[in-house]
Amino acid sequence: MTSQHIHYEIYGTGRPLIIIHSLSLDLTTMKSFMEPLFTETSGWKRIYLDLPGMGKSPVDERITGSDQMLDRVLSFIDTILPGQDFAVAGMSYGGYLARGIVKKARDRVTGLLLICPLITTTDRLVPDAQVVVEDSTLRKAERRLLRGQTVVHTKETWDEFNRVILPAAANSNRQFLQSDFRKKYYAFTFQLEDDAIPFEKPVAIITGRQDSVAGYQNQWSVIEKYPRATFAVLDEAGHLLQIEKEKVVQALILDWTQRIQR
Repeated sequence: MTSQHIHYEIYGTGRPLIIIHSLSLDLTTMKSFMEPLFTETSGWKRIYLDLPGMGKSPVDERITGSDQMLDRVLSFIDTILPGQDFAVAGMSYGGYLARGIVKKARDRVTGLLLICPLITTTDRLVPDAQVVVEDSTLRKAERRLLRGQTVVHTKETWDEFNRVILPAAANSNRQFLQSDFRKKYYAFTFQLEDDAIPFEKPVAIITGRQDSVAGYQNQWSVIEKYPRATFAVLDEAGHLLQIEKEKVVQALILDWTQRIQR
């Protein structure tokens, strides 16, 4: 389905949950590990979207930076869920946008899930890229593609990366992603977390101990802004920890949904 040129897919009924993927990927990368959760819990209306210029959503020429990207997502939410409350989940850059949604629509957000979230566009505290677990049967080209994104280089990791991540990346508009949107205007022009008003709804922040893209230390720096937050740092986990630690990540997400329902 499309709404105002944003492609999206909806599954289930109940409490709305907006789900936002990483930069340069698409909704399939979120759906692949989140949808199995909802065989164990009911009462959620999952709304996956492709950000403009990614997946099946075309480039929107009005988007010159993250401020406009956030406005576009908020407009989409208002169209799909007029006047309704909702929870929001975001991964990496999707987590950056999710924090922006809380900033702009705090009273409507019932919970916040951040997976390997981008906290700052500059001065990130990240470990060096490394490999923690390695399968000697992987080819050199496969290891090269995995490096920097994952730290568990096994056949299982590669198979999932090849099945889900690579096709999604191929669907993104490279020209848009390499434009001034990324080079100059990637950061919001406003402060995200409000020092005076903490967000007191259920939150989960899931990070990888070896994530060399977003890290885990910057994420801890905002923990006091979220009094109801679970914070997890997973070992043997890079920036695609939903592949490397799928069951652990799913358990943490399931706990988050249950806290919202309670």
